[in-house]
Amino acid sequence: MNEANKLIEQLENLNTQIAIIESQAQKLELENIQIDSALAELEKTEGKVFKAVGPVLVETDAKKMIEELSEKRKDNDKKIEMIKKQAEKLKAKREEVQKQLKEKVG
Repeated sequence: MNEANKLIEQLENLNTQIAIIESQAQKLELENIQIDSALAELEKTEGKVFKAVGPVLVETDAKKMIEELSEKRKDNDKKIEMIKKQAEKLKAKREEVQKQLKEKVG
């Protein structure tokens, strides 16, 4: 396999990796939207609420649930930041490979 074909394969792999991690970030961002919606409803609630644990509903305190969801939101935000940084590195690598490929092809 010549060097141009290797670069094309590397470029395809980078594009796949970028697509995968960007979809992971989108999934987490969607989850954060759902968490924000749940937190908004919980702020209006006092006392006990129910949360799904597998197929079972479990009674819990609203304040405790707010704390759990807030912590989950913070964790998601950290993961999203890490994923975005990783995506930027991959995009920079992709640009480098594209440049190398242009030099090889013409």
